[in-house]
Amino acid sequence: MFSVTRLLVICAIYLAYLFGIIFIVLPTGNLGLYLVLLFVGVGLFLLVMFTGWGTTSGKYKWLMHNGRDANATILEMKDTGITLNKSPYVSFRLRVEPTDAAPYEAKVRAFVSRIAIPRVGDTVRVKYDAEKPQHVIIV
Repeated sequence: MFSVTRLLVICAIYLAYLFGIIFIVLPTGNLGLYLVLLFVGVGLFLLVMFTGWGTTSGKYKWLMHNGRDANATILEMKDTGITLNKSPYVSFRLRVEPTDAAPYEAKVRAFVSRIAIPRVGDTVRVKYDAEKPQHVIIV
């Protein structure tokens, strides 16, 4: 899942890079340097997009594979006003209850199904990072 803000920042940086190439390199007539810089920029752009910097929390895949399982109770739920494919993007305040540590509160944003919208007081499964407990995802 991509963060819209980070995606816009990445695109803006990439466009600034392209305009820099166009206005600095092309007037000198050095087409070879232009092509090299263009391909390096495209490569860096794709690398940034696929390594996870553009994703929310940047650790979603890592948490799915290495995160610890826990249950969490929904304490608060707010609509962010963002909808994707008719699924609202919701901000949650959760009380995470790990089996081997004390319960704590965390804030999470996630898309939810309009068919099965969770409610305050519901229990959901989450994964969290034991070293950085605030990194939580809803499974």
